[in-house]
Amino acid sequence: MERNKELPGNPIHGGRGAIKRISQGKELVGLGAEAQSQVQARVADHGIDGELRRNAERWQAATDLYYNALMAALQSGDVERATGLLAKWGWGTNSAIRAWTAVKQTEKTKDYTGKIIDSLSNYRSDADKPQGAKNGTNN
Repeated sequence: MERNKELPGNPIHGGRGAIKRISQGKELVGLGAEAQSQVQARVADHGIDGELRRNAERWQAATDLYYNALMAALQSGDVERATGLLAKWGWGTNSAIRAWTAVKQTEKTKDYTGKIIDSLSNYRSDADKPQGAKNGTNN
């Protein structure tokens, strides 16, 4: 297969060229630029949290597929194939865990305090007024 001389890296997927350009501080071109544009559109539609979740889901799906293949190889007694799959499954699992950790951290850091306070103040609109006694309901 002849390589496209206009695009750096591998014209089949563009990943190698994209990583090379990133490491050189250059803008992405070709397939890399197209992929970047798609990422930007997804982030604009669903935010960074949506993109983090998408990545976690994709890593988990790929890891699940490797796990199924690993189990099938073990059940058939193909130790050589299982050994290769085990390494890929382990690597993918670690990547999935990191991706899910990032999702969990973004969900944990969302501040709902303002909404909670607003809801409580609506529920307890008399919070600062005494109710026929010395102390108010907010004491």
